[in-house]
This record gives sequence, C-alpha cells and structure tokens, in this order.
Amino acid sequence: FKFRFFFCRNRACCNIENVADRSIVTSPNHPRRYPANSNCEYHLINPQPWKRLRLRFTSFALETQCEYDHVKVRDGFQPASCTSKAFCGTQSPPEFVSSSNTLTISFHTDGGDNRAGFRAVVETVVDSSPDLRSVNACALANGCCKESCYSTNGHIHCGCSPGKLLQDDRTSCSYPSYCDLPYWQRLRLFSPSTRVVPGLHYTDEMGQRHRVGVIRRVRPTFVHVCWLDGGCADYRMCGHGKWDISLENPFSQMRTLANVTSSPCGRHNGGCDHDCQVRNGLPQCSCFNGYAVSPMNRSQCILNGCSDNNGGCSDVCTPISPTEVRCTCRTGWTLRPDGSCVDVDECATKNGGCAQRCVNSPGSFRCECEFPQYTMAEDGRNCTDVNECLDETVHHCQQSCVNTIGSFFCNCREGFVLSANGRTCNDFDECYRGAGMRCQQKCQNTPGSWHCTCHQGYRINPLHNMTCLDIPECTEEADMIREEANCLDCQEATPMYECLRCRPGYEISFNRTWCNDIDECQTNNGDCPQICTNTRGSFNCLCRPGYTKMDLFDNGKINSLCVNINECSTNNAGCSDTCTDLPGNYSCSCPNGTRLSSDAHTCLDINECLNNNGGCSQICNNTMGSHFCACRRGYRLSEDGFGCVDINECMDNDGGCNGNTSRCVNSAGSYRCACGTGYDLEDDMHTCEDVNECSSMELNSCNQICTNTAGGYECSCFTGFNLSDTDQATCQDINECLDQPCDGTCINTVGSYQCRCPEGFRVQNRHFCADIDECAEGIAMCQQQCRNTQGGFQCQCNVGFHLQRDQLRCKDINECRRADRNCCNQNCNNTAGSFRCGCQNGFYLDSDECTCRDVLECSNQNGGCEHTCIEEAGSFRCECRPGYVQDEFNTTQCHDINECERNNGGCEQLCANTDGSFQCACQSTFELQLDGRTCAACPTCQSFRELQSAFSLMVVEIRQLRDKFTDMGMEPPTSVLPDTGLFAATLPPLPQQTTTHQQQFTSLPQTTPSENPSTPTKDVVTEIKPSEENDPVDVFFQGIDLPSSDTMPDFANGK
Repeated sequence: FKFRFFFCRNRACCNIENVADRSIVTSPNHPRRYPANSNCEYHLINPQPWKRLRLRFTSFALETQCEYDHVKVRDGFQPASCTSKAFCGTQSPPEFVSSSNTLTISFHTDGGDNRAGFRAVVETVVDSSPDLRSVNACALANGCCKESCYSTNGHIHCGCSPGKLLQDDRTSCSYPSYCDLPYWQRLRLFSPSTRVVPGLHYTDEMGQRHRVGVIRRVRPTFVHVCWLDGGCADYRMCGHGKWDISLENPFSQMRTLANVTSSPCGRHNGGCDHDCQVRNGLPQCSCFNGYAVSPMNRSQCILNGCSDNNGGCSDVCTPISPTEVRCTCRTGWTLRPDGSCVDVDECATKNGGCAQRCVNSPGSFRCECEFPQYTMAEDGRNCTDVNECLDETVHHCQQSCVNTIGSFFCNCREGFVLSANGRTCNDFDECYRGAGMRCQQKCQNTPGSWHCTCHQGYRINPLHNMTCLDIPECTEEADMIREEANCLDCQEATPMYECLRCRPGYEISFNRTWCNDIDECQTNNGDCPQICTNTRGSFNCLCRPGYTKMDLFDNGKINSLCVNINECSTNNAGCSDTCTDLPGNYSCSCPNGTRLSSDAHTCLDINECLNNNGGCSQICNNTMGSHFCACRRGYRLSEDGFGCVDINECMDNDGGCNGNTSRCVNSAGSYRCACGTGYDLEDDMHTCEDVNECSSMELNSCNQICTNTAGGYECSCFTGFNLSDTDQATCQDINECLDQPCDGTCINTVGSYQCRCPEGFRVQNRHFCADIDECAEGIAMCQQQCRNTQGGFQCQCNVGFHLQRDQLRCKDINECRRADRNCCNQNCNNTAGSFRCGCQNGFYLDSDECTCRDVLECSNQNGGCEHTCIEEAGSFRCECRPGYVQDEFNTTQCHDINECERNNGGCEQLCANTDGSFQCACQSTFELQLDGRTCAACPTCQSFRELQSAFSLMVVEIRQLRDKFTDMGMEPPTSVLPDTGLFAATLPPLPQQTTTHQQQFTSLPQTTPSENPSTPTKDVVTEIKPSEENDPVDVFFQGIDLPSSDTMPDFANGK
C-alpha cells in the first residue's frame, strides 16, 4: 500500500507515520511539481522494534543547487542522530539502511524552480536478510564515522587509524590516555621484564617531574620504577600522579596522558574485574567488549551472551550467567515461547478502561471518542460532551446556539426564523405576512420587527401609531417653507400645501410646493461683458484675468465694463530685464547671452562651456553673458584663443635631470627623468639609485639564493642542489640515491635522501635495516599467543578459540553452532573455550552430559492436577472431567461449570445446577417432558372438556367405519374393542385448533336411542341449529352421545 505524506511549513506539524513491510514515500504533489517554501519532515517508524528500515529512491528530480532545494536522511528521530549531506539534482541518493526501526527524511524547498520531487520505497528488513550483504551502509555520510567506516550486512562499524581508540559514541576516534587503554594492553605496555623506557616521565602529586630510567611490572596493577635522578619505588599503574609517555610501539605517533587523582578506584581497582570509573563519588564497574556486569555481583564481569545476535532475543536481552541470558520485552509487549515479543492488546480486556472506543497500538493503546461531538477527558479514558456553542467556527449559528448532549442546534431571536441550513436567521417580514394590513397607509419592515409609516404630507397619529394625520405645513412649517422652499405665501392643500408667491429670482415649481432658482445668465449672458456667474436668487458679472471690472450708472441702471490692466507699470511686473504689456497679460524678455528661467520672470546666464566646451581645446571658463579659453600646465594658448600648444621642458637645462644617472624625456604637457635598467628614480624625481632585486621575489627569478650587484643580481643554490645551465636561476635537486647509500630502500628528498626499511624492520645507524621483535616489545598486541617472524609476527589462540579477521584478537569458538563440535540434543550453552549441554523445561540431562530425557510429571502426585494429568513432550497438562472448567490462574484446579448461567442450561423454565451437571424443572401446574428440558401444562377442566369433545367425534367416525365394513359383508378387524368400537391402535394426536362448529355439526349422523341400544340412557337431540346466543361448546355436547366413563381411554397409562 502507499502512504501520502502531507507537507508543512513548520516541522512541528509533521506527525509520525507507521510503515508496513513495504511503503511508498513521495514529495508533496509528486509527480507534479512540489510546492514552494516548504519544510517537510517524514518521520517513519515500524512498530516491531527488532526490524530496520531500508530506503531506496526510485525517482529523484530536484533543483541542482542544494542550498535552494534538497533532501536529507537522518538515522532516527533525534536531531543529534546521524544525518546525511544534502542531496539535490537528478542523481538519486545511495541506498540506506537504518540502525533501528525509525528513520527521518527532511525535504526543503525555496521559492523558485520547483520540479517533480522524489519517490522512495521503504521496506522493513532484519539482520538475517540476505539482501543486506550488498548494501553499503557507509555510502551515506560515511556512516557518520569520523575516520574509517566498514559495512557488514547493512551494519556500520567505525574504525580508527593506528594508535587511536574508538570513543563511547562509537563514531569518533582519539589518542587514548594510558588509563583508558584496555587492561590487557596496559599489561603489555609495561612488560614483566626489566627494560629501559626512553622518553617516559612522571609528575608526582607535588608537581615535581621525574625522568624514568627503568620500569618493571611487579604485580598486575603495579610497576617498579627507578628514576634517572635517583631512587626507586612501586607505583600503581593508574593511581596518583600523571604519566607522560612516548614509546616506540604502535602508539609511537601519540602522546598518551593519563590524569588520575586519588579516587575510590585507586585502591584495588575499586574491586572491579575490568575497568573502574567514579560516578557520584562511588566506584562503578564496567566490562570489556564481549563481557557484561553480572546481575548477582556488580563488580564481576561475565561473558556477555547478549553480544552474539542479541542472545537470540527479539527485544531486551539480559545476561544472568556466563552461559545463560534472559529474554524480556518492553512494557506493552509479552514474551512468546519462541522468544519473540508480541504486542499486548490492552483493548481486549475491559475495553482498555475506555468509555467509548479503544485503539490498540504497538506496545500501548489509546482511548478515543466515537463521535466528534465528544472530546477526551483529562483522565484519558472518559469522553465528555463538547459544547459546540463555545466555538463559533464549529456551530456557525448567526444569532444564538443551544448546546445538547452530543450535539447542538441554532435558535433565532423574536422577529427572525431559522433558514433551511439550520444556521442563519432570516428576517420575518411582518408586513408581507399580514401585519401591513393593520397600517392605514404604509408598512415598513425592519430587522426583527416592523412599524407603520405615512405618505408625504402625513405623519403617524401619536395616539394610534397605525393611523396617519395630515400635516398643516403652512402653519407648523412656515419657516421651513420660507427658508428652504423660498416660498413667501402658501395655502393648505391635500396631501401637502400649495405655494402662491416666491422670493425674487425664483419661480414656482411644477408641483407648486417648491420655488426653483432662475438662471439669469442663460438670457443674453446676464448683460455681462465677459463672464456671468449665476447665484441663488441672483447673478454676478466677472472679468477674465488681466482685466478689472468697472461699473457705470446709466439712467439708474448699472452697466459693467472690463478694462485691461498694465502689469508692467507696477514693479516691472517682476521681470528682471524687459517687460512688454499685452491685452489681458504681459511678457518678460532677456538680452543676448542669457535666457528666461522657468518662472518666466528671471534672466539666467547661458553657460557656453556646456556646448562643445565653448570651442576650447582644453579648459573653458564661463562668464556672465560670455566665456574664455585656457590651457593646462605644460601648455600655452594658441593665437586663435581656442587651441593649446605643448611646452618642451627638456629644452631648458635638460628639465633638471641628473645627467650621470638619468635623462630627460619630454611628453605632451609634461616631462620625466628616466633611469637605466637596474635603477629606480628617487623621491626628488630627478636622481636614480641602484635597485636591490634580491629584496623582492617579483624582481628576481632565483630559485634559492640571490646576490645583488650594481644594476643587476646573481643566483646560486643550497647544498644538495645544482644551478641550471639553461636559465642560471633554477636549482635542480641532486639525487643522492644514485650512489645507493641505503641497506633497504633509498628515497630521494629535496636536497637530501632517506633510508627506509620494509614493514617489520627498523632503520639502524641511518643506513641499515634490523628485524623488529613485535612479540617481545609488546607491539603485536596479540590477545593470547604471539610468535615473532622475520619482518612481522603471527598471533595464535588457545584451544577453543579462533583468530579473528583483525589477526590480533581471539574469539571463542561457539561449538553450539556446529553439530560436529557438540553432542547436545536440545540446548547448547557456549562457554569460554568449550560448551555445556542444557535441557528445555520438562527435561533433565542424562549422565552422558549430552542427552535430555523427558520428565514424567504425572507420575509424581498426578502432576498436581485435581482431575486428569496428561503427559506431553517436555511438559504435561491438566484436564477436567465433563461439567468442569480449569481455573483461569491455576490450571491444575477444576471448577464446576454452572450450566444454568448460559441460556438457562437449555431448560424451558427452571434450571438447578449440580456438581458436574444440572437438572431442569417446571413450575407448578406444569410437567417436565421426556426430553428433560421442555414443560407442558397439566390438564384443567377446560382442557379436559376439549379432550372429551375431540374423543367423542372419533368414536362416531369409528362407528361409521364399522358400519361400512358390515354393509360390505366384511367382518371388522378382530382388534376392535367390542364395547367401544375403537381400533386398538395408538390414538392420533389431538388437533391444535378445532374447526368451526358448523362443519362439525353437519357431519354428525341423525340417530335415535333405538339405533344405538348400547349407548347409556341420555336425552338425545336429533336436530341442532346453533345460534349466536348458544355457547359453541355447550351446543356441541348437546348433540353427542358421550361414552360412559368405563369406555374412556386410559391416557395416564399411555393407552
């Protein structure tokens, strides 16, 4: 199946997703372009902790610059976990296998050039998967190893260069201090034989430094030291003081420094078998690789059976003895007989204590609420009702919300109705629904209400707000009519009023309720000479700019004239030079060499130098209204006043240059003093001095030695070099190895040479090679046995061990894994150099120490079983007799099954439990049937009468059958009862429902007492007509000749 993982801009929103045995992980929108500005983290986990995750990218297309878009892989969830480099472009990242059941993929994008993204396959694998052999786990970030990385079955093993040890983080390397070395390496570093240790110093607790002359190990943890400055003493190998060691051995490239002060570990190694470390002021023991601290004695180290394939455990492995381990599971898991861990389904027991839904998860469970209207309570078990009314984003009610148990509903205020969506409230239009019929004129609807309004000229009756009264405008609103309507006289009218006279400059409107302004400018421009402007009730005459208005009175009438204004007469109209008056306007002007500025009044100078440099060849100087030309230093102005001619300074006293060492060189506009080769011009710019070419690498080409000369330099070489004949500057190395000065290999060096010996040999007297006895000098570091060879050594192991791939350490041979090396038929427990057979539970080891025999548990007190004991291979089981069940917690005990508790034991009425069984019973007036479970009612008077009726009918029919035998001349069967006329056959079952009485009556024969003399004396009715007033049963028996009691069948005896 396929997982579609969401993307998020914030890493906190990304969840952890479970991964099945094979899952697909894709970038957002894949295979379409991924979104911009995303920061996604895919947290992958498999619920089975012993499985690992294998990641392969099947499609990969990102931006080529990793600082913009990239993918990173992290081994686990923690930010400090091993993280790969950033991958981008179209080259897929290498295959990766996690070290646990968790894995993280980080995906980052920027704002542009988005592409198809990636698609990856995530599979679960175990350590035994054969596919892991081809996986190079070091291909991704070098396995996060700081130095060397080795991949074995998908596992990463970090390694270190010679002389370094792997640190506790299992990735970094460092040179060890002496006391950090394994115990067996310490013993080899200080051998029991007396020896001289060059370069070894010891600084005592007083800070005094002593040089060691001779050192010898006298006890497993003590050495006997004699100082060169005198005196000998015994010292603990990791005790007081500080050792400063530099030895010619595999650690010759390091300087080990052991800083050990007085501590609980300083005396007898803290009682520890292997290493001792101080934690919170107390000694804490730890063991070497392949060993573990004994749970019985925390200072003792035993073989760690968990180090080999986790002891066969799928989860937690704890060593309990040198040959035994205990497999356990983490909380939420239970141990199977095969040693694997299976998840505990907490939900199977009382629903996990959850009030509604219980969801099981690997190693845990969680409670959930089945419906979204509930939320989980603080106890994590119960569900409480969600008050949806508290969150508007949930209920979306427009006005009010009413919460209910498990739900809610919306409500509206008075004057509103709830819409069909159940959320919004619509206004109830009372005017449309009939309320408007109560208004005299108009009805006005409002949100949630309504009110009556009136036509223009009317107002609401204050005594009855649904009727309207006419407004006397000319009386009550006279001021408004006069000021706003400009009506001077009015009279009342219906529905409003009528204007009779307007203000001057106004005329009555068409509805006669308003006075409109008269626009006098529309008629002959209002008699204005230029501009006419209308006003309310009047008008104004205006003149254009540059003119002034002049009013003339002619026969009592005002005539307006517009006269031109001479602006130049006043302050020259602001012009800085010449002002010219124009009709209604004026203009300013400027003389030659100047121009009018943007304010149209000021005259500005024209800079002729801006146009082709004013015609000047070099310098142009602008003046007010004109300009002139000039020349730079070293030039003079030509006769035309525009060009410049060069001045030759060398014609005058050679320009002042010193004729002995320098000469004058003229140039355009200037001159200079020049010097010959190997000389430089001094600060006075006229005198020359010799240049020291040897003081600067840029001025000479000598390869090694430079010697300055007057106006030049000479090159020479160091010892071991010759000066090249070609350039007289380069030094060539002399190859001393051509003379073969070395016993081994001669390596020419720059200016010298070195003698080197093959591995396993060392140089003596600079030229000769001597074999190194690695075993005697402690260089070999063999764990058990060492044999020196010419130029090397060989490590060997004791019996029961084999040499590991590093050719140094010895590993115990696990005889239990090879059938030809052990004789055990069940369990085999490996020991150091040997093995021991063991038996499974229910078996015992025979005297041959190889064969396991079955223990017959049932022969001893019936195996403790209360009922039956059954032997099984390696075990036994208890069973209970029928009617009993085994105790849930003690399977040897049996408890009676109360059959009555389940379906009442199958009994129809009453059930009584007994020891190992049960019995059915019936209530009073009922009788238990032959099946032992059902009950039938005992006969009553009514039921007996019904039985009599049915039996009488059969008697009649049998008699008729007997008469038919007689009419046919045949004898009835001999089995006919002579006194009753019944066949001696089993009577048929009584009918469940009697047919209608009318049908029964019609089938009865019409008899008289003389036709049946054997019938007891009784009144017989020959013709019966049933009616609705008669009881059907009573009528039935009135027409039947019942037999006597002695002829009735004996039902009690089954007849």
